Amino acid sequence: MDATHFYIGLAITNLVVLAGWVFAIKQNEAALRRERRVDAFTKAYDILVSVGMDNGIPARRQSDGTLDDYSRDFEWAIATVHLYGTGKEVKLANELVIKLTDEKFYDADALVNALRGDVRSEMGMVGLEEKPHYLKQTVTDGRKKYDSKT
Repeated sequence: MDATHFYIGLAITNLVVLAGWVFAIKQNEAALRRERRVDAFTKAYDILVSVGMDNGIPARRQSDGTLDDYSRDFEWAIATVHLYGTGKEVKLANELVIKLTDEKFYDADALVNALRGDVRSEMGMVGLEEKPHYLKQTVTDGRKKYDSKT
């Protein structure tokens, strides 16, 4: 084997290795983007469902009377849909915001269903045909509270 064949073989080998590295880097970047998007959408989904269970108000009164306000989280969820969402999801988020500001009516079913379908698809899961029913349980302390002054 002469030197020309050796160097051509070496160059081809190096090109194949380089192409493999580039391909692996691109795959890692895509997987990282997908992971970030799924994580963000999962959190946004949870917040939107929580607001729905709290009658469209991003706050919850605790049993001790304190108010647990998560309106910033709700704003973050809408902004996240605007950042990572498809055209359809962004449109649904805009419709929700307009409905809330103009009509004071919270109906995020279409957006929540779109996010759930998107997350399930990204994770390689089959979409759900069944409309989910959510459960909200409230635990209250029925014991009589005693004032320390008495």
